[in-house]
Amino acid sequence: MNSQRDKMKELWEKYKPDKKRVIKEYAACEKEGKVNRLSNEFEKTPEQYAKELLNDGLRKEWLKENINGYTPTRFEKSFMPESSHLFAGVLSRDNWIEWSAKISGEINTIKESPEYLEAVHAWRNAWRPNRVRILLVAESHVAEEKGDLKVQVLLPDSERIGVHLPNNFCRLVYCLGYGENEVCSKKPAKNFVGTWQYWDLIGTIAARINRSISPKMPRKINSNIQERLEWKISVLTELKNAGIWLVDASVIAVYKSGGKRLISGKLYQEIVKYSFEKFVWPNVEKDEPEQIWVIGIGVGKVLKSLPMIQESQIISQPQDRDVNRYKLGLDKLINSLPPKVK
Repeated sequence: MNSQRDKMKELWEKYKPDKKRVIKEYAACEKEGKVNRLSNEFEKTPEQYAKELLNDGLRKEWLKENINGYTPTRFEKSFMPESSHLFAGVLSRDNWIEWSAKISGEINTIKESPEYLEAVHAWRNAWRPNRVRILLVAESHVAEEKGDLKVQVLLPDSERIGVHLPNNFCRLVYCLGYGENEVCSKKPAKNFVGTWQYWDLIGTIAARINRSISPKMPRKINSNIQERLEWKISVLTELKNAGIWLVDASVIAVYKSGGKRLISGKLYQEIVKYSFEKFVWPNVEKDEPEQIWVIGIGVGKVLKSLPMIQESQIISQPQDRDVNRYKLGLDKLINSLPPKVK
């Protein structure tokens, strides 16, 4: 069993300078019996003791605040305030849009505007469950195209479906105007087909919960806009009520309309991992998801080293050229869910 100092040093090296995370992890270790106190005369909680131990280490310098010898990645350097010489750790949720726009402008062929990223954020969070029980992690939204900010999504009264929906258009599966030009104030430019493959994926999940829902999105050739919207809203409502939420590992787009990849290689790995660790996970961690499924072999390879990711819960994406591999992975995901209840 580790000594108290050894465990605190281990956690500090892993999570510094995120003090809240270190305290939480140390307290969890004590509760699990991985580290013990010799006495607890003053009946301090594990969290209180962890905080005091951390502060003692920083004050007496057996914990080092500086990240000595660490060279930040190119991506991390881009996020640093000019006045800082060190990587800042978990980034502020309030500023992620500003920073994401900055980075996308440096590495993408088309800069994503803060307004577009705000639309991505708003559409996804409109369908966030009260508590995320099952987290689905995809790769990223599709990059902004010229003229997207001028497109408004004109939807039925939000009160009717019990969810307040945004009006701004973005290329994200949650956006009900993406792929449905009938409800857009003007037709967006370039590859306006949406992502029906992901709708089929989440539709299959919703059908597991509610047998009255068809697992496949109604196709345009044999449906009208009202039928498709009703199906999509039913699917999203079932997922939200069941605590199932689809997020993207990367908060900026790694590809654009038509499937052209904007980022690859080491930079892709840095962005996806950093983004998930510093932006995405901190916003769902408190919900303590029961399952986390990664959709996409590439993004799975990047994230599989993280403690919350299980390699057995990484499946390929719906557009996988190996159809059988995707079907096997989807079946595994579906069979892990509770049985149909309606």
